[in-house]
Amino acid sequence: MTWRRTRVNKQTRSITINQLTLSEKYVALALNDKGKLSFLKSHQNGVYITSVLELYENHVFELEGGVKGTVSVNALPDSLAETRALYDFVKAKEGEKFIKVLKAFVGNPLQAQPRKDLVKDVMDSAAKKGIGEDEVQAIVKRMRDQLTKVDDVESMVLIKVLFELHFIKKHFSKDEARELKQLVKSTDQGYSEEIKDMMKLIDSLAVVGGLVGAGVV
Repeated sequence: MTWRRTRVNKQTRSITINQLTLSEKYVALALNDKGKLSFLKSHQNGVYITSVLELYENHVFELEGGVKGTVSVNALPDSLAETRALYDFVKAKEGEKFIKVLKAFVGNPLQAQPRKDLVKDVMDSAAKKGIGEDEVQAIVKRMRDQLTKVDDVESMVLIKVLFELHFIKKHFSKDEARELKQLVKSTDQGYSEEIKDMMKLIDSLAVVGGLVGAGVV
């Protein structure tokens, strides 16, 4: 199954990548040449995990005791409205173990509709903003720039997620992929606490939640 992105007139766009959410950036990278996102588990998991990460990054999800602890939920900002399906699901289970809630969202057959809603809403949001090849290349460039100076949390997160989902080579050469792999593994090299925190959260979700594979660890 695939979701088709709405066609947008390139001449009407004035979007910059700073206006894109983390999940929208992921979708831009994951789309195929026809503007579709495959309904493969790994590609869908990419939407789930980037949505979780951006809600955590923006302090919407607060984890008491880390990823294995309980979750409290703050108000959802308008800028992250496309994550409403995930937000509502977690909000209804506030106070429970976070990883248990996440496993229920991802793995419970009865929750197929919220998952579909999340993917569709992220795709629609990206389409309305008019993401095209120029934006994809700008996202990739910012990720590549981390090789010379690590200064962007979301780029580091996207690098890590693409490795975990095994399609980093879609956008980078074999040599670049090797360098980027070392980059996201070397989180003790003076990186900001925010970057370290996000890298650890991805690792925890990979091991405990089964959301992503083992492309890096």
